[in-house]
Amino acid sequence: LYKVYVIDEVHMLSNHAFNAMLKTLEEPPGHVIFVLATTDPQKVPVTVLSRCLQFNLKNMMPRAIATHLTDILAKEAILSEPAALSHIALAARGSMRDALSLLDQAISFGGGKVSEAEVREMLGVVDSRYAQSVLEALIVGDAAALVGLAEEVVQANLSIDVLLQDIAALLQRVAVVQAGVSLTDEGHEQVTRLAEQISSEEVQVYYQVALYGARDAGLAVDPVSGLTMTLLRMFAFRPVASAAPPRADSGVGNAQKRLPVSAGPVGGQVKSAKGLTVNAVAPKIGMVSSPSPSPSRPVSVAVLSGPHDVAATVPENAVDKSGGFDGNWPGLASSITLGGFAQQFLHQSELLGEEDLSFRVRVPIKALAETVTVNKVRDALAAYFGRPVRLVVELGAVSGVTAAVLVKKQSDERNARAHESIESDPFVQTLIKDFGGRVLPESVRSNE
Repeated sequence: LYKVYVIDEVHMLSNHAFNAMLKTLEEPPGHVIFVLATTDPQKVPVTVLSRCLQFNLKNMMPRAIATHLTDILAKEAILSEPAALSHIALAARGSMRDALSLLDQAISFGGGKVSEAEVREMLGVVDSRYAQSVLEALIVGDAAALVGLAEEVVQANLSIDVLLQDIAALLQRVAVVQAGVSLTDEGHEQVTRLAEQISSEEVQVYYQVALYGARDAGLAVDPVSGLTMTLLRMFAFRPVASAAPPRADSGVGNAQKRLPVSAGPVGGQVKSAKGLTVNAVAPKIGMVSSPSPSPSRPVSVAVLSGPHDVAATVPENAVDKSGGFDGNWPGLASSITLGGFAQQFLHQSELLGEEDLSFRVRVPIKALAETVTVNKVRDALAAYFGRPVRLVVELGAVSGVTAAVLVKKQSDERNARAHESIESDPFVQTLIKDFGGRVLPESVRSNE
């Protein structure tokens, strides 16, 4: 027979206590086993650690914790709901000891049973339907619903951090389904439906916004404004190519007008890269849908003409480029020096077409299509050519050659020449041959 002594949180012992037990650890009786458990082994003296076998235990997965809790409650004949045990498993953060403590509290709190509603109240867990409602409002483009949800959560005295964590957890499950992995746990039907309605780009953007929103929640003026701005940030950064048109009764018409802007002709029609045609009549916004491969979400293009003539005013000091445009958009973009988003517009944009200084370009993100940025670029082009210029902007993936791509290619070529020059240098070759040296590629920089 063995006697097993378990000392939990052993790092809390004093130095005198460690010294007292050191002799026993050096020469333990054959029938005695000491188990020293700690969450902070750095505080245990080296003289003790050197006389022990160390086992680093990993945190348990929530599913394994929930399964073990289910077995315990089945043996104790205590009624429970699977969703309640899932909440406890997540709250335990990988610790079975904490999970058992929470389970005891839940049994007492629930009067001998473990129900989801009571566990959620005990832990301060937000109803999972709130996270689902947020994603559904984003799918239909209902900004007013997002504002209402934020106010409802705060008025119910629910945790904003927990809600944003729930949203992130739901998005993670959606991303897993989109990656081709089938889920079989509770609520997988709903997750599968969301995965069909939200693009993978949206999932990644929403996930990142939720994480940063939870981190910065304490910096907000008040809880409702912090949560509201986080949800509206998700709405504002929706990828345009997959954003559904806003609902007519959502009250977001003005908000939608402040999204992607194209400074196109005051009247007539504008064709997009997908062959869609939009009537652009100032100052109203036009929406058109194409036959979409996904019946649940049509592809939409928004074109908004400004309240002024889109032809730029020619500055007095403009240079007259009577020869017109030579077709080299990356070269033109590189020759114009601006700043901020306007410079990024020139470097990141792709030319789709040009006729008589009427440019049609595509930019990859919404921020580059804002009215102020488009106007700055248009005015710079007018100053360059010395003639009025029209600029039509579309949003979407950029696949052609841009100024940024050329700059990166030229930089890579210069670095490649520099690396070749270094390796062919006789002195460097001697160092490599005689001393076993090597050239670190990341340390080579061109001085051209």
